[in-house]
Amino acid sequence: MTLSDLASIGSFVSGVAVLISLVYLGLQVRQTEKNQKALIQQGRAARIADSTLQISEAQRTAAFVKGQNGDETMSVVELTQFRLIFRSMMISAEDSHFQYGENLLSEKAYASLAASMKFLLVAPGLRAMWAETREMYEPSFKAFVDQIMRETQLVPPVDELARWKANLAAVKSPATR
Repeated sequence: MTLSDLASIGSFVSGVAVLISLVYLGLQVRQTEKNQKALIQQGRAARIADSTLQISEAQRTAAFVKGQNGDETMSVVELTQFRLIFRSMMISAEDSHFQYGENLLSEKAYASLAASMKFLLVAPGLRAMWAETREMYEPSFKAFVDQIMRETQLVPPVDELARWKANLAAVKSPATR
């Protein structure tokens, strides 16, 4: 075997090693991307859970329920609480919208965001607050929320306790067991 043959074999082995390294690097990059998306989703879930728990405090809940239902007997303090709660919710939604636009949030998570927005934006007070604060948001997010508003109908306030009791009775019914 000549020196030239050895050099060719060495070059071939070197090329295979580079190829293996590139494949490994590609796998590592893909895994890092998956981990990054998982962390973003975990942060999103924690943020939503935390804000939900914050709203569950009695005084905030009262302001939110009044605001959501468009109760015109709200005090200035309750209106301010409602506005701040709404702003917090919308900043969180806008952040998820941005993450989706950067391919950092999955289709499933974005569909969940859209479904949540459709559920909430049927309430008259939330629609009114969107109209009041809409200009605070980035244009693509405004378009997203405006589209949801067009796709959903205003629903008058409902007796949530009565609805829950009816659902509870249906679940406890022998026919559903």
